[in-house]
This record gives sequence, C-alpha cells and structure tokens, in this order.
Amino acid sequence: MTAAAHDLGKSKVESEVVAAVWRRIAPGIMDELDAQHTVPTIAPRPLLVYNGMLDPRCPIQGLKKVRRKIAEKYEEAGVPDNYKFIAQEGVAHVATVQMTDATKSWFQKFLQ
Repeated sequence: MTAAAHDLGKSKVESEVVAAVWRRIAPGIMDELDAQHTVPTIAPRPLLVYNGMLDPRCPIQGLKKVRRKIAEKYEEAGVPDNYKFIAQEGVAHVATVQMTDATKSWFQKFLQ
C-alpha cells in the first residue's frame, strides 16, 4: 500500500489508495464484493470488528461508509447491540492483547 501511495503521488496510504490497489488486483471487486456490500449481510448475527487507528491496509477513513451501512442493517434487524466496532489508538495492522480480550468477552456474551 505504501508503494502504491507513492506511485499515485500520495504522501500516505488513504482510502483512495486502497481502492486503487484493489481495483488493480481484482477488477470489479469494489463494486460487488467490497465490505460495504457483503459485511452488512452478516446481520442479525453478532459481529465484532476491531481495527487499528493506524492500519495502513484498512485505513479508518475508508471504513466510515461500511460502518454506517453495517450499523443501519443491525438497527433495521432490531439488534443494534449485536454489532460493535472498536478502533484502537496507536495500532496498525496487528492483533493486540486488548483486541484478544475484547474478542473473548464478545464470545462469552454470544456463545454461552
């Protein structure tokens, strides 16, 4: 993503850089199979999404639209508490102890 940003004349990885990379890797995927189209179909089943605020592969700005669509689907289904999005400050594309702990709590809540 960093190399693609450079090639596109951008100083950092932004949502348009990520979109350009995916359009190059898999033409058409953004229009039919991108997260904004597929992830909301998980509703009403429980969904926990964790992201690092500094994740260059999944920039937080690029998640606004999909987060809104997912939340809308869970609202429509009458189970808004079945969806939770957490963005951890200072974290890139890694799993942290906090993410693992939140996941364990999520599983305990929904799988017991």
